[in-house]
Amino acid sequence: MTQLVEYKGLNYKTGLTPNERAYLEAKEQVRLCDITLQMFKSLIARTVVISGIKQLPSSEETQMLFTNAIHYYAYTTIGEYALAFEMNAAGVEFPRVENYGMITIQFQSDVLKNYTNVRNQMNIALEKKKTKMETPIAEYNEPINWKEMFTTDIQRWKDNQRTTVMILAPNFIAKFYELEAINDDCWTDEQWKQWKFAARFQVIEDLHLTKTRLERMNKDEKLSFNQSVQKELMRRLYADIMDSTILQQRIMNKL
Repeated sequence: MTQLVEYKGLNYKTGLTPNERAYLEAKEQVRLCDITLQMFKSLIARTVVISGIKQLPSSEETQMLFTNAIHYYAYTTIGEYALAFEMNAAGVEFPRVENYGMITIQFQSDVLKNYTNVRNQMNIALEKKKTKMETPIAEYNEPINWKEMFTTDIQRWKDNQRTTVMILAPNFIAKFYELEAINDDCWTDEQWKQWKFAARFQVIEDLHLTKTRLERMNKDEKLSFNQSVQKELMRRLYADIMDSTILQQRIMNKL
């Protein structure tokens, strides 16, 4: 008798391997192209531990690693990034890439390239495992408890876990606008001016862009850049909300 395994609303003919389950969970996380340099630094710190490297890269090296990651692996999630280096450390899914005591662009690229090949194979295997139940079942999607998540973020902010809070900030701001819990009038024209300038400056710094590089961007690059600025602006709005009990209460009343 075939054993059916359910994962996030999908049914599989056979059981999921540990790596397949880890991959399905990892791919739900935020993409590399949507994080800031500060968030990437936290990711690198974890990668260094996983890889048995004794020393963190310098600020300049981290900047280069970040630029490389978001350019060539923009749609890889932070969960997948961590999973890739966990797989490399285990040396099971693909031959272990040696780091020689340093995390370099070459090391990062080789690990992510190997992971991408494994991911493609897992996607094929997962597709083959998918099945449809003979008897229709009601689709169930667990609702997101925005109030609980928002309350958790407020506490994390108080506990100085600010990098973690900022990961889903754009999602929260989009939701708050959708619920009309906040609007543009919650902030002054001067605040908007300052934050828009700061958001643009931050993205330019994170991507290490020069004036010439900005001017020579093609259409797709400009779109990607503007989206990154918009997300950074949303993070600044969320940070302000974290410091405002008035805005927090206003939002809570709508959640």
